[in-house]
Amino acid sequence: MLQEKKNKDGLVIWKIDKQKKLYEYCFDTKGTEFIVIKKLIYKGYTKKPTSMNENGYGFSRAMKPFYFQIKDTFGVIECITIENNEKSKIAKKNGKYFIVINKEEYEGTSKN
Repeated sequence: MLQEKKNKDGLVIWKIDKQKKLYEYCFDTKGTEFIVIKKLIYKGYTKKPTSMNENGYGFSRAMKPFYFQIKDTFGVIECITIENNEKSKIAKKNGKYFIVINKEEYEGTSKN
């Protein structure tokens, strides 16, 4: 079952597929974080992570240092995937960055 939340302009902010345990965050195209991160996927989640704003404008205040660090380090990132049983890794394909972050490491970052 797929659930979506839209903003007042009718743009999808997030999508959750509870059967597949997949949460996709869609940055508001008016926000600055959309320019840096094209896609953000949480695998193993059945609800919105607390590290993300409800309105579509990106990371919550606690995660802003994380956002600025990856922005300054990589520039534009095609996709960030937070996944339970994966090792954190960075891949560059055709000049585009793809980042996988272990769920425990990511959640530890949001608590600091």
